Parts: sequence; structure tokens; C-alpha cells
Amino acid sequence: MMRIDPDNLEVHSARIGALPVVNSVLRRLGFDALLAAHLCEPDRRCRLAPATAISVLVRNLAVTRRPLYGLSAWAAGYDPALFGLGDAEVGLLNDDKVGRALDELFSSDRASLLTSLSLAAIQRFGIEVTELHNDSTSITLYGAYRQATGTPRAGVRARGAIK
Repeated sequence: MMRIDPDNLEVHSARIGALPVVNSVLRRLGFDALLAAHLCEPDRRCRLAPATAISVLVRNLAVTRRPLYGLSAWAAGYDPALFGLGDAEVGLLNDDKVGRALDELFSSDRASLLTSLSLAAIQRFGIEVTELHNDSTSITLYGAYRQATGTPRAGVRARGAIK
């Protein structure tokens, strides 16, 4: 029988919340691998890959919806392993890095990514497609962006009135 010395015990606590459930769904989808496959290779100087930053953001959106500037503080309250991060990487999450990662996502082939995710969900969760219709073609966002010029970016031209 193993004896435990109470004077040599250390207690660590970390919040896990709903992340194990969210991670289970994303793991079954192969989300992190699909995301990484559809984004460009990160710059060698990049200490946090865009796919990693977006992966943390998706988990944030699924669990609590904190703003980009609060992502690092939110993630710091959890065990970094729940995000696939090391201790030092949590501090790399900031609004600038996540914003740049979102720029990479914008420049990627999002239609193929969505198709890959949809197919993964159908296959891995046994979704009966005869009873499902997914129309992802009509998403519209509105806003007043003073600096917007309507210049095409990644082959996409902003629609709407630009003054």
C-alpha cells in the first residue's frame, strides 16, 4: 500500500467549465486540423499560429462570448491544455493576434472549410441529410465603417453604401 505524505502534497485548481464537452464535439469534427489545413502556413516569426488563435476564439464563443481584448484573461482562468496551449502561449492571446488570425481566415477559402466541416459533422454524428437543409449563402452584416473604401480584399468586394 502506498503511503501519502501530507506535508509534500500540492493542490492545484483550474476551471474547466463546459470546455471538455465543447472539445469533445470539436475533436469529433476534426475542427482544429480542418482549420489549420484551410489557413495559410503561419509566418515563422509567428509565435501563435492563426489556427490556434481562432480555435481558442471558437471555444470562447461556444462557452461565454468574451470580447477579443478579453480573450487572454478569459483563457488564463482555464487549464491551458483545454485549448491545446502551453502555459506561455496563453499570454500570447491578444486582440491583435486574434484579429490577424481572423484576417487570415477571411483570406482563406471559407466555402471549402465550411463544406469540410459540414461533411465531417454529417459523417461523424450520423446526421441524416434527407431531413436537413443548410443554406449558408445569405449572410449579411451591416455597419458604418468610416475607413472602408470598398477596395476588394482576397477577391471579395464590400457591398453596400460606402461614403
